[in-house]
Amino acid sequence: MATFNLSVEDSDHAARAVRAAQDILASVRNTQFGGQDLSVRIGVATGDVIAGNVGGGGRQSYTVYGDAVNIAARLEEMNKDYGTAVLFTESTARLAAVSGARRMGNAVVRGVNAPVAVYSLAE
Repeated sequence: MATFNLSVEDSDHAARAVRAAQDILASVRNTQFGGQDLSVRIGVATGDVIAGNVGGGGRQSYTVYGDAVNIAARLEEMNKDYGTAVLFTESTARLAAVSGARRMGNAVVRGVNAPVAVYSLAE
């Protein structure tokens, strides 16, 4: 998991997230490990989160919680259904001004009350 716009504000966070996804795809393309082709699935969602340290007793970790985190995780899984490598939300597509973004439709995302407009990178 990667976060953008935390803990230092970044007005270009959505575009940076999409570029990071593109960079990850490029880095695994035509790459093998132990004779097997590598592949990745990525979900990107833009929205409010709660971030901070959790835990105690000498065992703390920094994490984020919120709908955007849950939606991104669900989109990562949904790539299997769409046959895509990267899915992202409409808010990400809008804020990042993704060139060639392809609208995949509205998806029912577990844990979200309303359907989510889903986009993919042009292949």
